[in-house]
Amino acid sequence: MFGDRTTMDRKRNPPLIECEQGNNLYLRLGAVVFGFGVMIMDGFRVADQFDSLNAALSCHSAFWIPVNVVHSFYIFWQTYFLFKHHHVVFNVKKFFVRFILAHMTVVNLGQWMGTVVQEVMISDKEERNTSALNISALSALIVSKNLNLTTNLYAQCKSQVGIFASYLIPCGVEYSLIACAIFYKMFRRVGHITRSEVEPQCVRSSSTADEGARSAYECLVSRNNPTECQHAHKGLFAGLLLVMTTLVALALFYTHLQRSSQVEALTLFQGTYIVLLSIGILAVSIALFQVRVLGARQMSEDSAFDDYLLLIGLMGILFYNMFLLAPAMEEGESYKIARTMFISKSVLEILQALIQVFFILEASRSQASNMRQVIEKPGRTVITFLLILNLAMWMVTTFGLKHAEGYSIHRTHYSDIAWKIITHLSMPLIVFFRFHSTVCLADVWSNAYRAHKPTFV
Repeated sequence: MFGDRTTMDRKRNPPLIECEQGNNLYLRLGAVVFGFGVMIMDGFRVADQFDSLNAALSCHSAFWIPVNVVHSFYIFWQTYFLFKHHHVVFNVKKFFVRFILAHMTVVNLGQWMGTVVQEVMISDKEERNTSALNISALSALIVSKNLNLTTNLYAQCKSQVGIFASYLIPCGVEYSLIACAIFYKMFRRVGHITRSEVEPQCVRSSSTADEGARSAYECLVSRNNPTECQHAHKGLFAGLLLVMTTLVALALFYTHLQRSSQVEALTLFQGTYIVLLSIGILAVSIALFQVRVLGARQMSEDSAFDDYLLLIGLMGILFYNMFLLAPAMEEGESYKIARTMFISKSVLEILQALIQVFFILEASRSQASNMRQVIEKPGRTVITFLLILNLAMWMVTTFGLKHAEGYSIHRTHYSDIAWKIITHLSMPLIVFFRFHSTVCLADVWSNAYRAHKPTFV
């Protein structure tokens, strides 16, 4: 089971082989979704410690933040490994590899059991808290005061962010089961290499360029799904990590709003959005540089119509941010922080939207011009990241923008009716721009790198 075969397999077989089947795509996507649910839960728990009331009451231990941060990094790298290297068959150091994979299988099984116990304990604590609050007046005189003090302390420590985290506990249960199953399947495949797997499927080195292109094309068309997440793993996971951080920031934003901390809520929202816009400008610039090598292709009528819709959404962003800039530029030193944040946000959003529209218009007219580009897929990682980044911006604009920018400097500069007209005209277009950008980027992601049969002489 754990031992290596003392044969000449090492000389005949390579140490690593990519299994054609691997694990089911939907199983791996489930691991990604539930894994990031676990990381969002860890983020909520870390944010719960920064709650001023919880910090004053010492609701958590000194190791609360380090444990959740380390656990979040562990889940991230494990999910990345499972999603990208699920099809790897190991044929070297088989005893050591089997030991590691068996250990990871048992670890995830133990995490599943621990998560179930944790969920039971939280539900039991909530039931005891509810029953303690329902004690009759006569019983309350008999029961010791410690019960009431404990109940009140638990109620105070239960912040809104902590409540959000408790709803994500089932994600930990599902994720641990999926990770356990994938690791066990990898454990079973160690050393199981067939002759067809050893033979190279893609001959990358050939005597002539035509033979190399022909073999590469035959390899690509022989696969069932040649565009399945190839050269997209890093962008996918970086984007999902950004979405997780954005959701935690939105949860903190709503927590500040419920406590009427308008200044803190505004600072958090604008800071989050400025960071997203800055990352977006950098990502679009890198994508423009990488896809410049692609060839041109003829536009379809559907693609041209999508471009027109994108330009309509761009008009909404320009319209709204111009009206944001006017009062921010005229404010004095009394609103210095808000003034700086609104100016930065408006300028960055206009710049990011213009560059992104230019990139989408260029990339939608591009395609791989040779088989080398079909294999390497230049720019696909950044396009994947941009797609998810626009989803994060769509979430921010949908759930937070209406609450965040009802600030006094706009209502004092414009009348209430004028400001309502501005927001109701532009807000739907901003939300539409972010959503439609993901649609256009998804079209580029799937169509720009398809294998077109070359002409061989």
